[in-house]
Amino acid sequence: MSIEQAKAFQAKVNADEGLRDQMLRTANEKNGVDLVALGREHGFEFTAEDADAVLDAKNDELNDFELELVAAATASNCNSDPLG
Repeated sequence: MSIEQAKAFQAKVNADEGLRDQMLRTANEKNGVDLVALGREHGFEFTAEDADAVLDAKNDELNDFELELVAAATASNCNSDPLG
């Protein structure tokens, strides 16, 4: 059942520009997004493993939003000094 909830949350994110913006802001502010907590805020119950399974099962290329999310997380990780 949780995997279905994770899929439903993914569909909501893809359809809801405001939620996508919230995810991007969270990724920038917190160096990543807690999908489980964000999903719960919007009435979806799933585990991190369920979210990973849904994301891993996706066989096509990343959409523009997913690329932005990855870029935001990567940029925030690049702000630290690796030698430091």
